[in-house]
Amino acid sequence: MHMCLVLAACQWAWVRGSLDEVTLPFLHHKSATYRFVREQLLSVDTARTRETNLAISTLALTEAAIGDLETSSKHLMGFRTAMQSRPSGESLPQKMLKTQVYLMAEKKSIRWS
Repeated sequence: MHMCLVLAACQWAWVRGSLDEVTLPFLHHKSATYRFVREQLLSVDTARTRETNLAISTLALTEAAIGDLETSSKHLMGFRTAMQSRPSGESLPQKMLKTQVYLMAEKKSIRWS
């Protein structure tokens, strides 16, 4: 929820031309997003979740939007590290696609050479 509100504040600033009117809510939700990421990174299991990656990418986008490209770059490097540390192997969509292709081939009696 905090991530969505941070992005909403950024969108407000882009439309209105200033973050001044929403500075306090922006900072509150941005710090809550940072806190969420820190808590998630304490455990290997939660560090690899989509929610954690979404929060990290939200922070990267937010920092870039307010002009802090150095911090944004650090978030993107952290995001890349998190993605690389994920277990290797097929993703669920890849497994589903293979299964679907196999079932279609079996149904049509296609022989694989």
